[in-house]
Amino acid sequence: MKTRQGFVSNSSSSSFVVIGIEFDRKKLTPEEFVKALAPDVDPESDEAAEYLYGDKGYVFSDHEESGAGENKSFAGVRIIDVSSESGDYLEYSAKSFEEYLPKVRDMLEKLKDTPLNNNDKKIKIITGTRCS
Repeated sequence: MKTRQGFVSNSSSSSFVVIGIEFDRKKLTPEEFVKALAPDVDPESDEAAEYLYGDKGYVFSDHEESGAGENKSFAGVRIIDVSSESGDYLEYSAKSFEEYLPKVRDMLEKLKDTPLNNNDKKIKIITGTRCS
């Protein structure tokens, strides 16, 4: 019997790398995240979605299908997002950590009045695969 090792080529998934924070899902909702980053934006608007899905430079995930760990959420700055459905593939890339760190620190400053504690605010590199 043959066993396939590796990814299935026709799967609908994407891989990502985010620099940011990971925390208990119950501590911060997507709406609270948007409100902290952009107080004047309606959490139900299309503009709010731009803060959640990378169009404003940030990304927020609060369920396993979008790549979060079990009972976890993460928020941060997307470094890489590669979709197998579109046929994209990762080419060599080298960027300085300092290119992303200021944006992450700005995000953390804006999240200071949320229920997140100092342990939740430890900056991490978050990687994973999500359904798309």
